Amino acid sequence: MTRPEPAFTPDAHADALQAFEYYNAQSPNLGFEFLDELEDTASIIRETPLIFTTVDPPIRRSADPPIRRGLVHHFPYGVFNVPGVGDEPDIVMPSTTASTLTRSELR
Repeated sequence: MTRPEPAFTPDAHADALQAFEYYNAQSPNLGFEFLDELEDTASIIRETPLIFTTVDPPIRRSADPPIRRGLVHHFPYGVFNVPGVGDEPDIVMPSTTASTLTRSELR
């Protein structure tokens, strides 16, 4: 069974777009390189979501699954995710969301 693609929150999409624009302003095509690395990280999340480092937000109930952080290669950018259960996709969010939300608030 193939796991579903990670579900990026709207804030994660906006965060990635902002980073893309910033990197492209620094150097031509650097933003595209960033997106390639971000897609590679998302693929790893889909294939093996539990390999990433566990990080705990300041407010977390013990019943909530841990939030995990994967680092994007070659860029100072982290991808925070909550591994999905069964057919449920992983939820990917920017760091500002990961530090304040629990999984139950994402439903």
